[in-house]
Amino acid sequence: MSIKYRNIKVCGLTSIDDARAAVWLGADLLGMVMHPKSPRFCEPEIAQKIIQSCSFKPCVLVFADNEIDYAKELISHLDFNLVYFQAPSESKLYKWFCENYSFDKIIPVYSVPENFADKGSFAKPLGGEIDQFKNHPWIILDTGGVVSKAGETLYGGTGKTFDWNLVRNLNRKYFLAGGLKPDNIYEAMDITNAPAYDVSSGIESTPGKKDLTKMKRFILTIREYDKKTNEGAHG
Repeated sequence: MSIKYRNIKVCGLTSIDDARAAVWLGADLLGMVMHPKSPRFCEPEIAQKIIQSCSFKPCVLVFADNEIDYAKELISHLDFNLVYFQAPSESKLYKWFCENYSFDKIIPVYSVPENFADKGSFAKPLGGEIDQFKNHPWIILDTGGVVSKAGETLYGGTGKTFDWNLVRNLNRKYFLAGGLKPDNIYEAMDITNAPAYDVSSGIESTPGKKDLTKMKRFILTIREYDKKTNEGAHG
């Protein structure tokens, strides 16, 4: 798959200053975690301000396996434009989103199992697990099976990568997520050639607070890779 421009989603935003910095540095999508137990939880009032201030950029409201009533209540109080809903593909909330919103507004997260046996590609993924998302323009592939110290399953922000060779031949739109940071993003692009990348903990100083130097390095590395590959295609 020939890719001229790789999309970047900066996730785990909790302040309008970090959101504006992400936009200024070249992020394509802004993600706010709406799961109250997350160390990257974005207060709804802050999420609203980010959406309003950065209305020209797609914003993503990120949920875990939250209660449907909680999501309905939160969404009803947000004035939004260009907002997408992200949820784990195995959650009841994801199913509710699919019943109430168009597929192009929903970004399902597929957690790649640690024991995934096929070391070649996702050409024939676990019983067609990836194929079931064909109606969604985008999906997110993240590291699965990560459990917090409290014994809870983590739905992102784990800082853990999975075997990128598993998606080397994946021919569809997706965000590569899980443990991405400035020091490994070049390798991730080189192995996967993914069309988009989702970063959170890898560009933080503390959970929920972005490190602008790391964020700049991450984004510039992708943009320089874009430039290099595009020049090579025409050279």
